[in-house]
Amino acid sequence: MKQRFDEALDQIRYADELGFDTVWAVEHHFLPGYSNLSCPEQFLAAAAMVTKRIRLGHSIMHVPFKINHPFRVAEHIGTLDVLSGGRVEFGAGRATSQEELFGFGVDPTETQPQWEEVLRLLPKMWTQRVFEGWESKYIKLPPRRITPQPIQKPFPPMWVASTQPYRRVRGAEWTRVPWLRRQRCTLRQLCANVP
Repeated sequence: MKQRFDEALDQIRYADELGFDTVWAVEHHFLPGYSNLSCPEQFLAAAAMVTKRIRLGHSIMHVPFKINHPFRVAEHIGTLDVLSGGRVEFGAGRATSQEELFGFGVDPTETQPQWEEVLRLLPKMWTQRVFEGWESKYIKLPPRRITPQPIQKPFPPMWVASTQPYRRVRGAEWTRVPWLRRQRCTLRQLCANVP
């Protein structure tokens, strides 16, 4: 595993030198051969230390509350934004595999409303001097000061992930959040875009 991390960091350093815009790391758990980054924010912090300008995308962080508590999400991304000098892109997702959901005791029917709540909460956590608190069917958060606050103002760019069209998006304050879609390309197509 260490060799994989070292090689990935070398590739990211080289991508930074070549002028690539963004590198993305995804969170997965309990999936043999697929879950090499259960803590992408730690890996991206290492990438921040070996790069100068490339943006660091956390794509996606699983946001069901039993996997990543909203306060911890805000703190982790805030810390990464500070360590990277304001280069974070944040992607939020529901998690969909039974291995991941059941491994953390998450009811799949609760992932959608919790994902929507997090997308409403994070901008408030990152912009309010003292977060005002929140109470819902799924979680109760007391007023708290979230530290560190991100460097990027008002907060890091936020993305949402989906492998299918989703039409029930609610919440006017975040309906313009861009979507990360699964896209595939060949190495030849990728290299054609290198300056």
